[in-house]
Amino acid sequence: MTPSRDDMTQVFDASNFDTYCETLADREAVFRRILDQHGRPPLWQREPNFTTLVRIILEQQVSLASANATFTKLTQCVSKFTPDELLQLSTEDMRACAVSRQKTRYLHALSDAVLSNQLNIPALAQLSDDVVRQQLTQVKGIGQWTANVFLMLALNRTDCFPSGDVALNNSLRHEFELSTEQFMETSQSLIARWAPLRTIAAYLLWHAYIQRKNITFAG
Repeated sequence: MTPSRDDMTQVFDASNFDTYCETLADREAVFRRILDQHGRPPLWQREPNFTTLVRIILEQQVSLASANATFTKLTQCVSKFTPDELLQLSTEDMRACAVSRQKTRYLHALSDAVLSNQLNIPALAQLSDDVVRQQLTQVKGIGQWTANVFLMLALNRTDCFPSGDVALNNSLRHEFELSTEQFMETSQSLIARWAPLRTIAAYLLWHAYIQRKNITFAG
C-alpha cells in the first residue's frame, strides 16, 4: 500500500519496505532494473538519538570511509558518547580525532542545544517532517541535507530526498543516463514524481551507487 501524500509522518520498516520498493519499480523502469541487477537495498536504519546526529554531521561533504574513521576515533576519546562528554573536548582534542575546526563548532553547538533542551531529539519522532526540519536546522551546522538524512535513516520517513547529496546526484545521472544539462533541467521533476516514496527512491539510488562503486555504507 502506497502511503498518502497527506500523511507527513508515514514511516517505512521491515513490514512494508519491500512493497514500497516494488511500487516504485512498477512506476519507474530504472528502479526495476536496479532491483533486478542489485537486489533490494539494505533497510538502512539508525537510532533516533544524539550519536546519529553527530555521525550525520561528520558525514557532511566527506567520503563515508573518512567519516566512519573520524567517528571511530571520536568514540575512543570519550568515556560515554554524550553531549557533556563532547563539550569537554577542546578544538585540539577534536583535531586529534580528525574533526575539523568547523565541525567541532557544529558538534559543540549540537551538544549545547541538547543540554539546554533547545533540541529534544526523542520528541522529534512525534513531529511532522517539516517541523522536524525546522527544529533541526535551528542548530548551527545542521542544514536541509542533514535534517533530511536524519528523517530518512533515524525516523524512517518515506518521503524525503536530500537534494545536493553527491552520491545520489551521481547515481541519478548515471542510472537515468542524463547529461549535466539534462540533469539540471529534469532532476527536480523526476524526484517530484516519486512522491510520496522519495526516501525509498533515494535508497534504491544509493544502493545502485554503492554497488557500482563497491563501497561500504554503515547505515
